[in-house]
Amino acid sequence: MSLNSPWSLNPKFGKKIKEKESCKYLSVKISTLLNKVNSLENKENASIIMDFYNYVSEKDSSENHKINNLKVIIDYARNLGNVCLCDVNKKSQVTSFLNSRVKDISTDPDKRWITTWNHFLNRLKLFFR
Repeated sequence: MSLNSPWSLNPKFGKKIKEKESCKYLSVKISTLLNKVNSLENKENASIIMDFYNYVSEKDSSENHKINNLKVIIDYARNLGNVCLCDVNKKSQVTSFLNSRVKDISTDPDKRWITTWNHFLNRLKLFFR
C-alpha cells in the first residue's frame, strides 16, 4: 500500500478497510465514557474527573489519550467508592487498586499483567499531578 492510499489494515480482523471506516473499531467512544462519569455515585469524583477531561481537551490531547485516561480513572473512582479522589493521600490506596490487576502464574504465565499494572500506574500519575 502506498502512503497516500485510503486503505489500511483493520487491526481487529487483519482485513483492508478504508480509513474513514477505521474509527468504527475504537473500543469506546468519549460520549460513552462521559456518561459513565456522570453515573458515578460519588458526584464530587465525577466533577473532578470532568475537570480533568476538560484539562486534557484544552491541551489538544488525542482521542485515544483521553479515552485511555478516562477508562483508568473511572475504574479507580469506582474502586474508591465513597472516598473522594482529593482524599487519596496514601500510597497504599493506589497500590491496592493496582495490585487487583495482578494475576497468578497459572492464569498469566507470560506475566502480561505487568504491562497493565504499569499502564494504570502511569495514567494515575498523570491524573494526580
